[in-house]
Amino acid sequence: MTPALVLADDLTGAAEIGGVAWRLGHPSEVHTGAARPEPGVLVVADANTRILNAPEAARRMAELAAGLRGVPLFHKVDSALRGNIAAECAAIAEAAGLRRVLLVPANPSLGRTLCDGIYRIRGVPIHETAFAADPLHPNPSSHVLELLGAQSIAPGQPLPDCGLVIGEASTQADIEHWAQAITPDTLPAGAADFFRAVLGGQPRPAPPRELALPLLMVLGSASPESRRQIAALAHRGAPVMEIPRQGREQLARALKQSGRAILTLPAQVHPEEAASLTNALAREVRWAVRELQLAELWVEGGATAQAIVEALAWNRFKTATELAPGVVRLMPDESGVQVVFKPGSYAWPEWLAEEGV
Repeated sequence: MTPALVLADDLTGAAEIGGVAWRLGHPSEVHTGAARPEPGVLVVADANTRILNAPEAARRMAELAAGLRGVPLFHKVDSALRGNIAAECAAIAEAAGLRRVLLVPANPSLGRTLCDGIYRIRGVPIHETAFAADPLHPNPSSHVLELLGAQSIAPGQPLPDCGLVIGEASTQADIEHWAQAITPDTLPAGAADFFRAVLGGQPRPAPPRELALPLLMVLGSASPESRRQIAALAHRGAPVMEIPRQGREQLARALKQSGRAILTLPAQVHPEEAASLTNALAREVRWAVRELQLAELWVEGGATAQAIVEALAWNRFKTATELAPGVVRLMPDESGVQVVFKPGSYAWPEWLAEEGV
């Protein structure tokens, strides 16, 4: 049951899956919007549904899954339980003619676990973490029954014949157990650890630690991890520029002088201004890609990545390498710049500090 097509709800999650496939020796591509399986390549389709309400998200996923009966599928969901998870799982399963969904959202490798019905991030119930205040999909509870509308079951318990089944997992052994439970009439859904177990393969050696200059890093996430990263960059003397306070001339000068620059949003952004500021950031990136001969573009945050890809009209990427969990280097079609995407809640590779970034 090796997946041939993955449906993801946002772009950085799609890139994360492409990176997992690369690490396990499978060629992979990330497409935006509709996609179909291709021989010899794992295709990951970014449906961009996390920003939608549940009925709209379900409708889009059903459209993408239409005509895919008999195709081995996987649905990538957020390991912090953001998005329209239950609605999307049901829509994909129905469109693909599958009776059951086995959802394993936990990522034990990142300290994200589900046990006794409670979802935790590094031991802390998720409603007590920063994810409780997510602007689009806040988590007011840590009980998956309340969050997803279904009861979770522990490894070893029998699977029901149909419907949504949520598998609990605290260890990699738990993840492996659920991967072995998939049957031809089951849609596997979950986060990167579960996908890794389902896909299988021979791990590649760690990629070399290298950067291509000039490098533009774009930090559009409002997560605490992102703000700490920005403060550390400024402390090390990296040129950090805030949109819209600083302009293109300063950006061009920084890239020419040091070979690297960092673009960010203001530390405090009113929710009503978030979309317009993100789009303004994307326009600046589009200008930099087209005018400043960038070698690499590093982007943090799913909404920011989506806005940049739309501004540049990129819709297909080849996976080049996985630099760290969730940090994936891609090659857009018909572009000389390499792109690295990362979810806002994940960490950059530690070796970046040694490179002055």
